[in-house]
Amino acid sequence: MFPFPSELIAEIGSHLESATDFMNMRLVNKYVCNSLKPVLYRSIADNRTIFPRYESIAHFLSLLNSDSKHVLHKYVRSITLVAEGLRQHEYGYGWAWEQLQDWENVSVTENDMEIIDEINNRHANELSFNESYYNGGGYRTMLGHLLALLPNLRTITVRKLKVGEHVPGWNGSKLLQSLSFFYEGLNTNEIFYGDWNYDTVHKCVTCYTDEYGEEIVEPGAGPQASFIDDLKAAMEISETFAGIEFAV
Repeated sequence: MFPFPSELIAEIGSHLESATDFMNMRLVNKYVCNSLKPVLYRSIADNRTIFPRYESIAHFLSLLNSDSKHVLHKYVRSITLVAEGLRQHEYGYGWAWEQLQDWENVSVTENDMEIIDEINNRHANELSFNESYYNGGGYRTMLGHLLALLPNLRTITVRKLKVGEHVPGWNGSKLLQSLSFFYEGLNTNEIFYGDWNYDTVHKCVTCYTDEYGEEIVEPGAGPQASFIDDLKAAMEISETFAGIEFAV
């Protein structure tokens, strides 16, 4: 019989910082390997950050569904949801970039303008491609499905994008590094990202702010939903017992 209880072995394994050391420890014998399985499963599935993007949730769902015995599901006790997705600035790209230039006190070259135009085009194309996901209830549906698969989920942490952080998956953000005034941490978040707001009946945007700052409500507009509305609806549909924590 191995001299140490499996709980103690798991505790030791959880403090190993090197993946190589952890994998080598699993090779000691079958008892140690089995004792370390909870640590391995938590490292794979627990405390993952999920961006409001189809690929982000789909990747996590694929990981969970790849486990035919549904072992990974029960080791997920916390997830982090990023509450800002791709968004067209309410006053347009030109106004948003001018605000950035004023704030950073920078001059824009002709080459910068070409790069900015390309970034804007890629962002607009990505928005168009993902329109139904953000403004048609796709995020709510997928999130509800994900939460329903996590019986031991206890904490849902909600946070905004960090300064200079980007929603992964669209290729325009990498072009920012080519700008003459770029530096690590350049805050372009307001230009590209934000909360969404859509009509839950018509599955499209029916309330918006025009270029003059006036709020427009289209005739027959239905109830509106934002990130927090989608989250609450997904939690209700999934019947999860998890609580929400808002990161500062």
